[in-house]
Amino acid sequence: MVLGWVGTDKGGISALRLSKLINVQWRTAYSMLRRLRIAMGQRGSRYRLTDLTEVDDAYLGANKTGKAGRGGG
Repeated sequence: MVLGWVGTDKGGISALRLSKLINVQWRTAYSMLRRLRIAMGQRGSRYRLTDLTEVDDAYLGANKTGKAGRGGG
């Protein structure tokens, strides 16, 4: 459950928000997040991508013409 929130929150979940979601004290949530982030950071050194690597395609940075922002239609 906690790992799901850590992995899917776009901006990175805060200890305060996590503590409210799982109903624990802030310090407990902070400790959990710290341990998870350390483990996630060390994972890359254990597992290296080799051979064929598949990546989902996405279209980023489109060159749009016209007015940007609200009402840019």
